[in-house]
Amino acid sequence: MQQHQAGWLMSPNVIRLRVPEEQKDRVLPEDLLHCLCLDESVAWMRDRAAATAAPSLRSEPLGSLQIPLPGLVEQQEIVAALNGLDELGRAHLAVAASVRHSRIALAGALLGQSWEPAPGTFPSHRFEKEAML
Repeated sequence: MQQHQAGWLMSPNVIRLRVPEEQKDRVLPEDLLHCLCLDESVAWMRDRAAATAAPSLRSEPLGSLQIPLPGLVEQQEIVAALNGLDELGRAHLAVAASVRHSRIALAGALLGQSWEPAPGTFPSHRFEKEAML
């Protein structure tokens, strides 16, 4: 890779969307991202994607996608609300993963099987149950 190529994407099936400088006072990129991630937007893009081994969407059809553009203050409120829910969702996923790992460890300890967690997934404790017969 040449120095002038730093940051380039190595695929013809990748489109980089940017808000033009002259529109930055009208469009929040995060609001645009949230709009493009809506189920309706994704379905719209899938319907227009070329049916190949790796479906791709050309920039021309993408340019005709209608996206609502509320005022900047409303966009900021939308982004804050959706980002907050995304963060909450990630926190719940982390809790669920922790509960699953704890359940595996406890089941192994209670059922008399030794248990070693996969590296990096749980603190390195070994749980064992000693049976008194």
